[in-house]
Amino acid sequence: IEAFSGGSLTLRVSTQGVYDTFGITKRLQDEFLREGTFHIGVTSLLYDANGTLAEKNFSTATNFNRVEQEFNKIKEGTYTLVTIQMIVDPENKENSNFKIEGENNLRTLKIKQQYVDPGDIHAIGVNTQTITLSKNDLVVDIAPKAIGSRIEVHYKNVLGILPYENIGFGTTDVLDCYLLDPSLSDNDRYQMNLSAKGKFNLRGSLTALETTDGYMNVLYFL
Repeated sequence: IEAFSGGSLTLRVSTQGVYDTFGITKRLQDEFLREGTFHIGVTSLLYDANGTLAEKNFSTATNFNRVEQEFNKIKEGTYTLVTIQMIVDPENKENSNFKIEGENNLRTLKIKQQYVDPGDIHAIGVNTQTITLSKNDLVVDIAPKAIGSRIEVHYKNVLGILPYENIGFGTTDVLDCYLLDPSLSDNDRYQMNLSAKGKFNLRGSLTALETTDGYMNVLYFL
């Protein structure tokens, strides 16, 4: 019989900083969290020295109060902790634009992009750090950092001069996924959709141009 040796791990996750970075905290709270349209989802994944998933914890919140997560009876050792936050549907606990995949191993862990033009409230926060667990209980404070970019696209002086029903812009690359393995460089974490590479991929399209002379579209690009 192998005797258990280890303690508990408590994570205290502060979620507001991600939205402060993009200046959308108040709007997210007033228009989406308070109304119950979305919740904030926090996923924490604990990987052992071999990169194998040891434990997972998922929690949701309806405001920016600190989220606490508990890992009990964790064996002593050194682990890689990855915490990911994004808004989720209150019912299915998923984000319609991004999905966490490859959780079983740190080398395959990624955020998969499912929709090409998410709004800025879908901004993602990530924290990765190494922790050492002993027989004693451990409390770790975490503040995920925003990744990606918030983009405002302004269209002006278009009323009546263009014989089109919509307007937008295109890119020659579209992201496929973002890898979370901390051994990778920043550039290597971004994996492009090869089927879209080099093509004109419409982004940020707007319709009903006859209604006004000025438009703004706010997007989030991972």
